[in-house]
Amino acid sequence: MKHDENGNTLLSTSEIQSLLGFSVSVNLLKRIGAEPRIELVRSVYWLESDFQKICLLLSSHILNTRGNRDRG
Repeated sequence: MKHDENGNTLLSTSEIQSLLGFSVSVNLLKRIGAEPRIELVRSVYWLESDFQKICLLLSSHILNTRGNRDRG
């Protein structure tokens, strides 16, 4: 497990994907409002404590996308 300077547990984007069971991009996560904790050249880390929020943001995004398509 990786931790930030305050001892908070971090999740990499690939760890988030493993927990979700499907792929998501860093760009998608940012676009829906998730805020990365640490951004390095090749890695982005998110607070583990934000995982529930990320799930809610993804759910909302999926439902809104579906709703927009249903109306189109």
